[in-house]
Amino acid sequence: MALPSTTHASVREPAEVPMRAVVVLGAAVRRDAAGELSGALPRRARAAARVHADQRAGANGREPLLIATGGRAWSGCIEANALREALVADGVPEARIVRELCSLSTRENALFTTRLLALRGVHHAIVVTCAWHMQRALALFTRAGLDVRGVAAEGPEVSVITRVSRLFHERMSARVDGLARGWRTEPLRMLEDERDTRD
Repeated sequence: MALPSTTHASVREPAEVPMRAVVVLGAAVRRDAAGELSGALPRRARAAARVHADQRAGANGREPLLIATGGRAWSGCIEANALREALVADGVPEARIVRELCSLSTRENALFTTRLLALRGVHHAIVVTCAWHMQRALALFTRAGLDVRGVAAEGPEVSVITRVSRLFHERMSARVDGLARGWRTEPLRMLEDERDTRD
């Protein structure tokens, strides 16, 4: 299976074919002592807000949607709701945020988001997640029928043990997702983000 391209910079599509949606994938909802969101989720939200701003600037007056995905609850807070909170704080108009509240895995993120966008006539999107998670995420969104490109959220340097753990997790998850055939991983690029055990 040929995997879509990934970049660490904001993406702007040609004006004649605007990328009309930005999709940010959920992560564990964590808060620090002050009650502020911490960890992977707010970093993904910040990256998505930057991409959304770029898309707004190049969309010839068309306001792109931003899909916040994730139905899993962490201490009573659902991922998509926490993402919306972070996105609004980062300047995304709340009216342009659509929550996907049903998914419990990356595979379901892809299936449910693709259907949600199809109902709105949108078939192109930029997917925002962590670099180590991106390859599998893009493969799943492509298989679901969405034309996607990726933008990786930046994150701190992590240990070799964490990199190996992520590599193992992604390979096992790829098998569960039916992506094992032709699957490729790049362990040395799995540097971004704190440990995040999404399946």
